[in-house]
Amino acid sequence: MSDLEGLEQVSEQTSFRVNDRSRRGKFGWGVSPNIERASVRREAKQVFPDRETATTAEKVPKKPPRPVPQPSANVARMIGSYDDLITAFRERVDGFNISRHELDFLAGLAIGHSGKLLGHRQVKRFGSVTLGPILGALGLKLILIEDPEQTAKILKRARPRDSRQVRYKSED
Repeated sequence: MSDLEGLEQVSEQTSFRVNDRSRRGKFGWGVSPNIERASVRREAKQVFPDRETATTAEKVPKKPPRPVPQPSANVARMIGSYDDLITAFRERVDGFNISRHELDFLAGLAIGHSGKLLGHRQVKRFGSVTLGPILGALGLKLILIEDPEQTAKILKRARPRDSRQVRYKSED
C-alpha cells in the first residue's frame, strides 16, 4: 500500500458525512451550504412587553391605568377631502396622547402601518381594510350628509341614465 492510498483511507475514515448530496471540495463529503450558513434561532423580541400576551415567565408589572380621555366637543367637523380626514385623524390621536405604535396595537394593524397612513408623506392610503379599524380605535364613526348646493350643481350637469339599461333584481 502506497502512502497516497493510505492517506486517502485516513481521509475517508475521518471525513464528516452528512448526506449523499453534500459533496464539497476536493476532500469529499462535507456539510451542506444551507447548514453552513445557518444560525441559532433567537428568542423573538416582545413587541408589547406590557401586554398580557407576554410569553416570558415573568410578567412585567402593570402600569397604573391611564386616565380615560374625555370626548372632545370639536370632533364634529366638515370634511370635504381626503386631506381633511387625515388631519382629523391626526388631531384625534394627538388628543388621546397615544403613539402611532399604540394605535397600531389598538386597531389590530401591522406595526408601523398607522404611521404610514397618518404621516405627512402618506406612504399608504386608507382603504376598505384599514379605515374601519382606525375609526374603531379612535372611537369615531362617519356620517354622510347631503350638501344641497353641490347636489344642485351636479344635477344641472348630469344626464339621466338610459332606463332600458337599468337592471332590476328579480323577486323570486
